[in-house]
Amino acid sequence: MSNTITRRSALLGGVGLGLGVLGGGPLLAGCSSTVSSDAAASAAAAAARDVALPAYVRYRGVEPDIPGNNEGIADAFFAYPASPVRATTGRPGDGDRITAMTSLNGPIPPGVAANAYWRDLNRRLGSPLAITPTPLQDYSQKFATTMASGDLPDVFNMLNVVTPQLPQMLEATAVDLTAHLSGDAVRDYPNLANIPTGSWQATVYSGKIMAVPIPRGVTQSVGLYYRKDLLQKRGITFRPSSFDEFSDLCGELTDARHNTWALAVAPIDYVRQMLGVPNNWSYQNGRLTSAYEHEGQKEALAAVRRLIERGRVNPDAFSGSAQDAKTRFGNGQAMFTVDTQSAWNGYFIAAAGIKGFDVDMATVPAFDGNGTGHPWIGNMSHSVAAIGKRAERRIEAVLRVLDYLAAPFGTEEYRFLKYGVEHVDFELDGTDPIKTAKGNTEAVIGSGYLADGPVAIYQAGLREVTKTRYAAQTRLFPTGVKDPTSNLFSATQSGKGNFLTTRITSLQNDILQGRQPVSAWDDGVASWRSGGGSQIREELQTVLEGRS
Repeated sequence: MSNTITRRSALLGGVGLGLGVLGGGPLLAGCSSTVSSDAAASAAAAAARDVALPAYVRYRGVEPDIPGNNEGIADAFFAYPASPVRATTGRPGDGDRITAMTSLNGPIPPGVAANAYWRDLNRRLGSPLAITPTPLQDYSQKFATTMASGDLPDVFNMLNVVTPQLPQMLEATAVDLTAHLSGDAVRDYPNLANIPTGSWQATVYSGKIMAVPIPRGVTQSVGLYYRKDLLQKRGITFRPSSFDEFSDLCGELTDARHNTWALAVAPIDYVRQMLGVPNNWSYQNGRLTSAYEHEGQKEALAAVRRLIERGRVNPDAFSGSAQDAKTRFGNGQAMFTVDTQSAWNGYFIAAAGIKGFDVDMATVPAFDGNGTGHPWIGNMSHSVAAIGKRAERRIEAVLRVLDYLAAPFGTEEYRFLKYGVEHVDFELDGTDPIKTAKGNTEAVIGSGYLADGPVAIYQAGLREVTKTRYAAQTRLFPTGVKDPTSNLFSATQSGKGNFLTTRITSLQNDILQGRQPVSAWDDGVASWRSGGGSQIREELQTVLEGRS
């Protein structure tokens, strides 16, 4: 795999086109909500030079129990090292404050004055880290307001942030990191060099490295979880071979009288994978085709609608929250749910104390039983963090701080960053750190969205769970398909994509619940095309052609 992005792939960026998830909204006050496809093509042609992605230099200070690779398969560990090694030396900061802005998927932690963990982090960094954490649901609006004020911080996370003129915005507000991180230059920051190559592809805009990735490997891939323990109690070894077999099993497992349904959610994406529906887009014979347009879409909708009509999906699947679905799966009210691989740890944390609790992720059979389906491989990066131009004069110090925050699993730095201080924020169970109530409150300031090490597969005290999760990644990855537009930027997508996705998802849910016929999908796709989908295709295709 080449680590070079050509000058014509100028609009590589961090905006995905997921079928089910596409967050954010327009950010630049006063800016046009669209840029023509001609303008996008011109921007692509105007890129100044080829850019080599940062060299991948695997960290060797901690050896995993089961090694991953540079393709996104995570390292696996059975226990945290008893004597964690240091991945850095000295204090990386320059003594001056570093301002930052991130989102948080949880409660806002106490401020520095009341947060011993945060004060200790500042001491270790040698520069006070002044983070403004914002609840996830409010982040896009907060980012828009901050940018409109012209007062972006030294480092800012771009999580589900969609802006009509993203490359131009970064050109105006962020530091070009190419000279500092491209190729072997990244070796000055060894923890950043340990980030797999695929994650760095999300940081290139207009032919330059404009950010640092928050790596996730293949853990953002969506699949079908099943309650392995509950099925085994019934003598069932779950190896689905077709949709019909899966549907029959769902019927066998549903018992509405006892508040039990086979499925916590409607498994539309799992069935799409059975039918070979593309991972957002397919690119074949020089032509980009949307997953919405795939011939398997209506068959998937009809099949999942039958599951719902036959009472095999929890009746609250469309009215509750994602957390409600997790709860139904965790407490045994459902045997199956659809989620990302990153949710694995959370299920076991929530199930602490449930004897024998166990889950696994299902393989994807072909819908008709003839061969295999194709899992969707998630984006290698969760988000990216850019360094604002206000910090350009001290760029090396800021990068050293980000390098510290990207310390890999198993190191002393990682244990502190994720768990805090022993006997205050965590206690050891053997060699495994277990957070205290104080740690769960304080050691969650959002620094992991400024820089982070690669995800590791690790479940404290549960060796077999680690093996199962690793096996699922390696079992699903070889037949998985990636989104060919992952990390590509489309001006129309950034301006209209959220609206278009919301509208077609609403139609999908109407069809699944019987409020619209399956045939309505055709009109919905036609409306998507005329409303901006065709323009999105042309803009993305311009970039893809430039890469060939």
